[in-house]
Amino acid sequence: RAYQYSMPNGMVYMISPWVGKYGCTMDLSMIPYDVQTCSWVMSAGWPDGLLYLAPWDDDSQRVGHFGLTGVSAIKNREWTFRNFTTVRTMAVTGMMGFEQFEFEFTMERKPYWYTVNLIIPAIIMWVLSYGSLWINPDAAPARVALIVLPILILITLSNRAFGYMPIISESTWLTDYLFVVLILSSLHLFEYVMVHSGLRWRKRREVAKAKKAEDAKKVEDAKKVEETNRPEAPVHATSSQLFLLDDSAGPFPNANGPSCEDELDPACGVENGQCGSVRRRFGSQPNPSLDIQRTNG
Repeated sequence: RAYQYSMPNGMVYMISPWVGKYGCTMDLSMIPYDVQTCSWVMSAGWPDGLLYLAPWDDDSQRVGHFGLTGVSAIKNREWTFRNFTTVRTMAVTGMMGFEQFEFEFTMERKPYWYTVNLIIPAIIMWVLSYGSLWINPDAAPARVALIVLPILILITLSNRAFGYMPIISESTWLTDYLFVVLILSSLHLFEYVMVHSGLRWRKRREVAKAKKAEDAKKVEDAKKVEETNRPEAPVHATSSQLFLLDDSAGPFPNANGPSCEDELDPACGVENGQCGSVRRRFGSQPNPSLDIQRTNG
């Protein structure tokens, strides 16, 4: 419904409500902490001089050049509307000018839903994945579960975020945030793979070292057993006590000769206080050139 007012000076005022659906360009690079600025421009249908956009006469409802009513009723659970303003501009087409009404305001997104359902759960998943670094690497099932499950949940959160956003080929704060958290959680899995591989390599090295030590001990034990079972060579008198004599020499008294011990040559026997000839053996055969005998003096 349009209203017209005729003034004594000849001015005629027309009040005509406009009902329409408008859209504005949005920049989603900072979602969910983005602030959008919308600007609507309405132009008069008649050139300047035939139609004049008068300023609002009620200062209590004036916002900029014109007045706005019902601004406080503009509410939304996803956006906060603020900074309303109006500007009177002129659009020139050819030789004619048209007055324009420009209405501008800002919309600030309410980030509560994104924070509670996407941002905080992503942080919790990363903390759980980071906690796996403090678990014993030998507990493979528990550690792998704490790494893999957060990664799967982060992928689900990313898909949920993409479902609430239009398909755009530009980076946004929310998608970059979820992607970085996913990469950091994946690094924990890569770290565990490296640690597990290193532990396996160290265990193989320790097993090989232990086997090598065991083999060396077996060889040493075998040598000891062989030395123990080998017959001992007979022990004779020292060279300072012996003289190289002819094998035909006779016996000498026991008083000035060497004592006969069990390990001496069997040819050395004690008879009537005398010791017979001493024969030094080399290996299992006697050496005839070393038939030695001790004499008095």
